[in-house]
Amino acid sequence: MRRHLRVLCTSTPGTGHVTALAPVARALRDRGHEVTWAIALDGGPAVGDMGFEWSPAGLTVRARRESAAEALGEIMRLPMAERRGPLFAALFARAAGPVMRRDLTSIIDRVRPDVVVREMSELASAPMAAARGIPLVTVAFSGVLPERARSEVIDGLRPLWHAEGLGEPTWADLYGALYLHPF
Repeated sequence: MRRHLRVLCTSTPGTGHVTALAPVARALRDRGHEVTWAIALDGGPAVGDMGFEWSPAGLTVRARRESAAEALGEIMRLPMAERRGPLFAALFARAAGPVMRRDLTSIIDRVRPDVVVREMSELASAPMAAARGIPLVTVAFSGVLPERARSEVIDGLRPLWHAEGLGEPTWADLYGALYLHPF
């Protein structure tokens, strides 16, 4: 008899983020696994339209931009080639990460997932899964951040790791047990 898993999918609410994770979530559901999605309010309707149960978690796209507004002004003055890491860190690690971590706590306790499947920009689930011994799968949808940009992202994530009682995060810690990429 095949074991059915409780799967928690986590994502930020942007269309590209949701559609990147959707094929994996559908495939899991189609194989009989129980799939729940944690996503901000502005992404919930798209997830619900696909037939998934979802719980509100994290910042809406607008709230994330507003939260990072001060940093965004400085980032946009950087040369284009230097923006990607600081932009990713400001929006997804520093602005969205702490709110998602706060909201995911009760969802993880309720769902009790056997595995967490996240899209690459949702960063709070990585330390939360690690601290709880839950396997983590990362679904990517764009190129990996350049190595020169990674230290800023790690710096932005450090508080999330420490809040979970973990040591210093590494770049590999973000990806979990499995990394899926469409390219």
